[in-house]
Amino acid sequence: MPPVPTYQPLVPFFPPSLVSGNGSASSAAAVAAASGDADWMSYPDRLDLHFYQGDDVQIPLYFQNLGDPDLDMSNENGYTWKSQIRLRHHYASRLVNEFTIESEAVPPTPPDTEPTGITLVTLFLPRMLNQYLGVYQWDIQSTSPFTGPDFPKPPDVDDANWPMTDQVKTWLYGYVYIVPRLTATDYLPIPPGAAGNNQQVWVVSSNQLVAGANGRVP
Repeated sequence: MPPVPTYQPLVPFFPPSLVSGNGSASSAAAVAAASGDADWMSYPDRLDLHFYQGDDVQIPLYFQNLGDPDLDMSNENGYTWKSQIRLRHHYASRLVNEFTIESEAVPPTPPDTEPTGITLVTLFLPRMLNQYLGVYQWDIQSTSPFTGPDFPKPPDVDDANWPMTDQVKTWLYGYVYIVPRLTATDYLPIPPGAAGNNQQVWVVSSNQLVAGANGRVP
């Protein structure tokens, strides 16, 4: 049997039950009531992903902005969504995969005509890219038109980058658990020693990385 895997823990955010993360007066009051101190907090909620190596993976996620509950956060309304899987919890860590993403506003159910304010964001990882088993980390962010007051330009920001025209928000983060596959597919590499095949493969454990032929993934 293989050894029990060990891997770097996630960045320790507070549990989302303490505060909604929208910086509102009510959320600050909730923290003050629980701990005696008031804190403003803004960070993504935790969501772990589990899927099977070699499958076509579609992950539907439903988002709503509590600060603007009727807001359409789809591509049609100027939002761009991005989500990556990396070896460690850091943007400079080795990139394992990047999801293809589609987004759409969830329409109201007749006879309702008011917008639902719910946006369906679907992550897609095709089987030909879903080759790498192991434990990784991921997050998802949106880039949207900037909303808010007109702030004075900080002295160390270039004039060309001010005023702000868009803003980035990270919504979710967590682990990605990719389970080893049993039934072969046409897109998975064949291990060394298999009859009639000598092609290169990638072997990934939770604490070991072997670079692939393209230099991009384990």
